[in-house]
Amino acid sequence: MIFKIDPLSYRDIKKKVESIRSKNTRLQSVPVPIEEYIEFDLELDIIPLPGFRDRFDIDGFLTLDRTAIYISQELMDKYYNRYRFTLAHEIGHYALHGNLFDFFRGKLSESKSSEYTENWKSFVLKFNINEYSKLEGQAYDFAGILLVPDDELSVALAKAKEMILNSKLDMRKVNREIIQGYVNTYLSKRFEVSVDVIGKRIQKEELKYF
Repeated sequence: MIFKIDPLSYRDIKKKVESIRSKNTRLQSVPVPIEEYIEFDLELDIIPLPGFRDRFDIDGFLTLDRTAIYISQELMDKYYNRYRFTLAHEIGHYALHGNLFDFFRGKLSESKSSEYTENWKSFVLKFNINEYSKLEGQAYDFAGILLVPDDELSVALAKAKEMILNSKLDMRKVNREIIQGYVNTYLSKRFEVSVDVIGKRIQKEELKYF
């Protein structure tokens, strides 16, 4: 049996995120305290594992019973922004794909193996590449919206623009890609995410650098 992922537009995912944010004051601050939200509000365990990425070629995953997130120890220790995004990504699965996880968990009750890695591999193999890409893409969008809220992004982008204007740079002589890189780096520090996440959020919201 091959699973199909329900189609969700970016707008659909944003509505889901903002509905969750409106009910939780913790998620209304920046940088979003994603660890606290997971551990104290959702009451999920965050379990770091050494050598996790080398073994499975992923940064983390949500257990099928949705009680814990396994995460690369190396990611947690060395790549803080990516670690935060991975947690938010797994919460995207928690919020958007819970029925799918629950259904598959029921199917696994007949399995002889209860080892989490075997269950995860069995879960992934139930999708063709297009459906799995859709699953991951939805969680990616969820994470970006959760960690980089619209209003705060607009305010921070405006501040970055003001700083550039006050620098008295001659915009006619400066490579715009360099300026965009500067802005993305500035915003990434504000939201504690990667510059790639910032760039995609600006693109999705159709905001302008200049």
